[in-house]
Amino acid sequence: MTESEKRAESGLGTIRELVALSPAVRRRLLRAALLGVLGGVGGVVGLVCAAFAVGELFAAEPSGSVVAWWSCGALVGLLVGFGARWLAEHMAHEASYELEVVLRRALADALARMPLGEVQRLGAGRIKKVVQDDVKSLHNVVADALPFVGSGLAQPLAAAIALGVVQWRLLLAALIVVPIAVVCLSLLTRDHAAQRARYNDANENINAAVVEFVQGMPVVRTFDDGQGSFRRFADAVDEFTEAVAGWLATSRSGGLLHRLFIVPLPTLLILSATGLPMLVADWISVTDFLLALMIGAMPIEAAGPLMHLANYINDAK
Repeated sequence: MTESEKRAESGLGTIRELVALSPAVRRRLLRAALLGVLGGVGGVVGLVCAAFAVGELFAAEPSGSVVAWWSCGALVGLLVGFGARWLAEHMAHEASYELEVVLRRALADALARMPLGEVQRLGAGRIKKVVQDDVKSLHNVVADALPFVGSGLAQPLAAAIALGVVQWRLLLAALIVVPIAVVCLSLLTRDHAAQRARYNDANENINAAVVEFVQGMPVVRTFDDGQGSFRRFADAVDEFTEAVAGWLATSRSGGLLHRLFIVPLPTLLILSATGLPMLVADWISVTDFLLALMIGAMPIEAAGPLMHLANYINDAK
């Protein structure tokens, strides 16, 4: 196991421990994951039926009843996929908000039991970051991770299986971009621990500077012209700006590759370039070609949400 995989596993383990604090939240998230899988598979089934319905129209003697049956299957599949995904996201977000309440109450109880000197040593900036920012950063992981099981894992897997069963040649063409996507994903999901620590420190400093500047306003008005306190706030803002710029610089090359390759267009161009000659040579049918255009890019599209999920996990550590 590589170092990045160990850090990702550590982040997921921490999140699982936090979710375990509330059994009700854990049950809701499990139901959201199952609904996500149902939504992903249902969407693929709907698109497969739609491809067969349209393909029947290009047959030498199209059958109205066959088109109607395939169209009904497409409608049911797409409605099930949309409804299950909506319910999964709704349930996961409700569970995430409930978990935030549980965690903030636990943190408030812990702070209430700490010695006053220890609380003052931590400072308002760090306490605000832990209670507000860190707990809030868990929302993206908890609310989006399990619905992603459907949209990011179950759906592309179901799409690859369906395309492989119907026409394996087009599946091979659709998977040409996968090695490039894997390289892009490895670049974009790296955990820049030093940059993240610098960003967190700068965020804490700017929170502390804001609290100091606002709470000290009466004293500043009486004994000072505000230059010293405002200078500390301005320095904290400059430090935060430099931290954000450094963070963005580390992901610039990976972001460019993401915009070039982890999008549907390259895969669709490859499918068109390989599918049209096969269609002319009667190696594949119109239905096969339409199905490839509808679901062939799903395995590549899944890399985008997976990248964001990995970044959310790194932020939530």
